[in-house]
Amino acid sequence: MKLKLLAAACGLALGGQAFALTPAVTDQAGTVKIYATGSSAAGRVMVSLSSTACQTGTADYYQLSSDTGNVFGVSCTLKTDQGGGSAGLGGKNVFFAYNAAGGSAYGYYSIAKATNPANGAQNTDPVLAPLLKRNELANLSVGSNCAAPVASTAPNPGQTYTCTSTASVWPDIGITDTEPGLHDLSINTPPEFTAVGMQPVSSAEAGQLDTAVAFQQVFGIAVSQALYNDLQSTQVALGQIPAGGVPSLSKSAVANYMSGSFSDWQPLFATAGTMPAKATSAVNICTRTPGSGSKSAANAFFLDTPCNVSGLNPAVASPAGSSPFVQEFPSTGGVKTCLTNFGTSAYAIGIIGHDNATGANSQYVAIDGIVPSRDNAKNGLYDWFVESFMQWNGANLALKSLPSGVTASNVANYLADFRTRAGSPDVMAQFSAAQQDGVMAISNFGTISYNPKGTDNNAKFASRVSKFGSSCAPTVWQQ
Repeated sequence: MKLKLLAAACGLALGGQAFALTPAVTDQAGTVKIYATGSSAAGRVMVSLSSTACQTGTADYYQLSSDTGNVFGVSCTLKTDQGGGSAGLGGKNVFFAYNAAGGSAYGYYSIAKATNPANGAQNTDPVLAPLLKRNELANLSVGSNCAAPVASTAPNPGQTYTCTSTASVWPDIGITDTEPGLHDLSINTPPEFTAVGMQPVSSAEAGQLDTAVAFQQVFGIAVSQALYNDLQSTQVALGQIPAGGVPSLSKSAVANYMSGSFSDWQPLFATAGTMPAKATSAVNICTRTPGSGSKSAANAFFLDTPCNVSGLNPAVASPAGSSPFVQEFPSTGGVKTCLTNFGTSAYAIGIIGHDNATGANSQYVAIDGIVPSRDNAKNGLYDWFVESFMQWNGANLALKSLPSGVTASNVANYLADFRTRAGSPDVMAQFSAAQQDGVMAISNFGTISYNPKGTDNNAKFASRVSKFGSSCAPTVWQQ
């Protein structure tokens, strides 16, 4: 510690060289804490997005030991021209903490219901408030709450601390994979909300939000390696795909499986010369709990629910031994682990945001012959993408405890910059390879404009397609 303090002092003496924010610095009252919640599919993308605004060499990463897949964050000193600049949090020490447990519904309800729209007062309901507040990383420097760090390389090199302590707080910003209002419907509402009689977000509560589309996100259907291998060999034998090609499922086949209509896999191999041995086995579905943006996106795209009165209902959780055997998970990581567990031993199908790599022994399949990818989606070939929203509640920000000299307006400007940067091709280019293949920038016909023949970041990420903020809308080619 003495060496670190000495190094920091020398850095200041040598012109203000920046250093990583250790747990002690991250905990300091002068470090601005930004609490985020919502989308699990895009959770790690949000941390990557935060870190791209950091001064080089100042980033440190954090994750909760008991839930590394859902609770994490990054602390750093922001670049002076980032985070809203001087009107925001530019140049300041910031800790961006994220809780993805439960998914997108929390990125809507926890923001909209944080305050009373009649008077701006904090929600203190003894039942609802504890449920809507989020457990975010905190007290990082207390005792042995954080283990010794390990090196982290992307997207901004630093160290990763695994910690044990959280605090229950009202989040500042919510991220939803789809338009927030989809989660007002019972089919897309977390069961824990229903259990306590929580009402949908009212028009008055929604009116408190500063909400807008931030970026487009690609989703995919992943299957266990056993199903992938047998689909591939069958479709190669039938001449439907070349040797080594990516096997495909039709959109209607996925709909029938995700709605629980099929009890085995024989419909996928009806034209095969030889029926694979596992084709008569039980159907295993690895999906998300209601309230997940991934699930609301799948409901809208595959099942046409709630888009059509004749839409299908998704299959619900069922006990082991059932067919279909439906397992629901509150995070993307749970779905990945589920598919990995079935691996080479059984057939299984699941939904995953394509900005995530699949787990071991599972792979993405094509839909109607089109492989899920950023390029196929941005060019209008692959239709399962969504337009992801970010929102905050100005009344809630006004109640936030902030360091001296920092105002709610500064935080709002930071969040506005954060949302703008989420849709920036130049920022997306700094993400990991897997993350880059799952995000697209919405064309504004100006600085971001679709250009399939270009070679810059704009050409790489700018999308020609839009659903104009509605998951039920058809894909429209804008140019």
